Amino acid sequence: MPPGRRPTNEEYSAEEARFNAILNQVLDKGKEYYATLPEMKAAVLADMAMGIQRSADAEEGIREQRMANAPSAFPTESEARKVNSRYVQRLGEDFYEANPGTIERPRFIVGVLNQENIDERMPADAAIQNGYYTFFNNVMNTGTNFQDEAIKRLKPGQALLVVNSQREYEGYVDPRYLVVAKDENGRVYQREIDESLFNDYQDAMRSGLPVSVEGQLKIDDVASRSMMPRVRQDEVIDLLPMYARLKQLTYVTPETANRGYGTEGMAGFVDENAPYGVTIIDEYIPKDKAVPRYLFPNDTFLNKLLNKVLPFGSMNKNPYDAWGQYVLGHEQAHVLDNTAKLGIIRGVSGSQEYQNAARDDMAPSSKFSETFAPDENLVNTPNLGNLYITDYAEVSSSEDGFVEDLAERYALYEHDKRYGGIGTSNGKRIRYADVYPNTAKFFNSFLERPR
Repeated sequence: MPPGRRPTNEEYSAEEARFNAILNQVLDKGKEYYATLPEMKAAVLADMAMGIQRSADAEEGIREQRMANAPSAFPTESEARKVNSRYVQRLGEDFYEANPGTIERPRFIVGVLNQENIDERMPADAAIQNGYYTFFNNVMNTGTNFQDEAIKRLKPGQALLVVNSQREYEGYVDPRYLVVAKDENGRVYQREIDESLFNDYQDAMRSGLPVSVEGQLKIDDVASRSMMPRVRQDEVIDLLPMYARLKQLTYVTPETANRGYGTEGMAGFVDENAPYGVTIIDEYIPKDKAVPRYLFPNDTFLNKLLNKVLPFGSMNKNPYDAWGQYVLGHEQAHVLDNTAKLGIIRGVSGSQEYQNAARDDMAPSSKFSETFAPDENLVNTPNLGNLYITDYAEVSSSEDGFVEDLAERYALYEHDKRYGGIGTSNGKRIRYADVYPNTAKFFNSFLERPR
């Protein structure tokens, strides 16, 4: 169907019927299995607690059999998203057709790693030489876990647990428990979990059974294209050339981030000595509206899934929930900038070319100062006519120069790519290039340059 054309009632009905059939087929495969999974796990663990032991070969054979007997697909909400997307489009609303179309495999926990052992496999001198993070750089020491050999060996459908002693160094602290998975392109996703979920994951590993619905969604939420947050992440990451994309994305709780980085109210960070690892507070996971319950009023299993992907509280300012994408775009720009500082690519924020473009944008942006109304879903509002594009960029300039200015400009530039503008002027949609033509030209040219 051509973009922008609303489907007829007949077309919509046919699509709805087709996708409902697919949805039901996928859900039916897993409903019964996952409904009985807690009982199966409890029975296995009870046998183990009673001392029923088998040989290592027999135990491995049983584990393989359990994995083979698990349903071939985990019943995600992917297909429900497709139905809902067409429902919203039918109403004529401006809604993204970003349908994942992926049905995820069941997740199995295949091991537990100790963060200190990971650190030991990455000696400090080698880490510094290679431009990667070490514990002594005074930031969270999980920033380069993607480099660990055990994590590199992860396969689809697998996940690892990481246990950390939460060592503190000059006030910095690390997440206690992480669950780690890789996507189909080799990117690593880490997510902080609490002790209760960690114990559930451990029980799943000991039993040889897949993780629970809640446990799987905690991973797939950010690591699988069967879930909208991952799709929204990719919309940000994939705008950059391969050499400048992050290789690890970690989500931690606000409590850990504020304790760990020593800054109240922060959203995310990337350390210049760990240029490919981005850490973000999990409140900023980019999510959509949940699927309306009235589309599937009688499906308690599906509703249980959907309850796990609700947008987060007060920051959900519109259906697209662009706050999370803005933050990720900002941090992804630091990846681009920090790899440049390590000599991997040409410098960005410190280059005269970029700084001249920023200065040259002061005059054209000032023309909109009286009429410009920014999108309400921007984390930071642009200061038209100023050298530094936002208050945050200006406050940071005395210490970091144009580092934060670059990240803020790129976040706005990337927002424009997704939403066709950054605000309105006299009721007309305004593009980033209308307001900031010189840095728009810089980004367009820079991102096309070969490594």
